[in-house]
Amino acid sequence: MHEVHGSGSVAGRRWAGVLLLALSCLPALAVQAAPAAGKACFADALVDPVGQGLYPILAQTDELIAIEMQDGASPQSIYLLTRQMVLTERILRRSLGRGTDCNAIIDSIGSEYAMLKRSYDAFAQGSPQEGIEAVASRRSQALLQQIRDRLAQTDAAVLQLLHKP
Repeated sequence: MHEVHGSGSVAGRRWAGVLLLALSCLPALAVQAAPAAGKACFADALVDPVGQGLYPILAQTDELIAIEMQDGASPQSIYLLTRQMVLTERILRRSLGRGTDCNAIIDSIGSEYAMLKRSYDAFAQGSPQEGIEAVASRRSQALLQQIRDRLAQTDAAVLQLLHKP
């Protein structure tokens, strides 16, 4: 037969004490973990213009995907457009993140932003070497041009974020 220990039993009070001791250590552990999380690599004044340029691109790309699906684009094209959204989100997340190696974060943002622009250009003209078909409809081309224009307007903010002249 198993003995059930209530909260008033010796064993119950012992576990409550152990739990209370463990919980009391959490604030100290959090203080120790905070420096390990790293510092912000970018000031808000540098991040905000990048976000203002890239967040609307997420919505525009979502709209572009919907148009391309209606127009019967290949599953490969839909997938690659969806990857553009993921890449945009990754750039935004890295710019807001914290880290101990800011140079690595800067390099990642730079290469990802270049890839983002290159891929949107490929969707405009087509790129067999990248496996990207040009969007076909006038609506898609017009929306894609808006995205590319917004990227061009965001270039200066990204370069400032990356500390490049």
